[in-house]
Amino acid sequence: MSFTPPDLSEVLTNEQTMNSRLTTFRNDVKAILDEEEISYASDLGILGLLRLLPLPDPRDIELYCYASRLTKDGPQDTAKSTDMHVIIRDKNGYSMTGVNVTIQRRPISGGNWTTVTSGSSPLKYTATADANNGGYVYKAFVTHKSTLSAEHSLPQYYINYFDDEDMIYNIPPSLLNTTNLLKATNVKSVDKMGLEDYEGYIEVVANEAGVMKGAIMINNTPPIIGANSHTHVYIGYDVTRGNVPVATAVKGIGGGFVGSGGRDSVGIFCDNSDADFDSAYDFYFLGSPSDEGYTKVGSATECIVDIEGGSSGNYTYYRTADGSVENYAGYWYASDIGSTYGPCIVFYASNMAADGRLRIPIKYIRAVAP
Repeated sequence: MSFTPPDLSEVLTNEQTMNSRLTTFRNDVKAILDEEEISYASDLGILGLLRLLPLPDPRDIELYCYASRLTKDGPQDTAKSTDMHVIIRDKNGYSMTGVNVTIQRRPISGGNWTTVTSGSSPLKYTATADANNGGYVYKAFVTHKSTLSAEHSLPQYYINYFDDEDMIYNIPPSLLNTTNLLKATNVKSVDKMGLEDYEGYIEVVANEAGVMKGAIMINNTPPIIGANSHTHVYIGYDVTRGNVPVATAVKGIGGGFVGSGGRDSVGIFCDNSDADFDSAYDFYFLGSPSDEGYTKVGSATECIVDIEGGSSGNYTYYRTADGSVENYAGYWYASDIGSTYGPCIVFYASNMAADGRLRIPIKYIRAVAP
């Protein structure tokens, strides 16, 4: 039987490679122990170092939910469910995999918790509406450490139309009723090409020089009349304040509850003048907004119109996203609104040129009805 002697240089090369890798691995384990502030003897071997490694210790849990158009058989024909994502983190903020997680839910109105799914982190659960009202509180927790938990309330009626790269979530042109403008003055037309091209804006065209104003109803929102104050329609704008004197021109975008009766609850955020907010009673904007602290020159601020439901009426609130500034417009009364009414986008311009265009960039439109 023949014998081929080994290539000693190759053996030496392989041994050096293995030693280098073991040294690197030993240093990596030491680095982990150092980060965990665990002491060890300087001459301890790899097995001894491995025995000192801490067991995985979850310290934080995050429950993300992207709710969008969540209805069972409402006006939306897509996205009738939403995904929930659970992420577990250690004490250093790093995400952990393989941790057992449980998701439960109970009705918002109260009741017992029921397990809907469980598995290893990261975990995803798809929530689907089983009605157009009510809703659930979802709770995610580490299975072996139930005190580590996070909750999220999800109404059964939830729409979220906003400008995003994913076209399914863009504001659809059909959401805005531009064929029946309310309280319109000097409006030639409304161009929704910015929505059709997924740019997130519309443009209102003036018929002649002068004041132009009006309201555009939002379709597919939950009923506001007869609802409680937990029903909301939110309209969000990114507003950058200008420095044009109010006496020269005012351009305002906003919203509220508008109808054909004598009571409206509307307001506008100014995006070009040296003021930043104005509200109106029965839609009589006088072109004299004031500085309420919503915005500052050159800095974009998210400003929100919050139209609350009510059994016989309610206020419309106007606030910044962080809640640092809040005002409200007139109280709307269901009995005085008339046959045509509803949540609306509102626009106003005090000094338009003939065929001039007022751009209304809409960040999102949301509706929540528990």
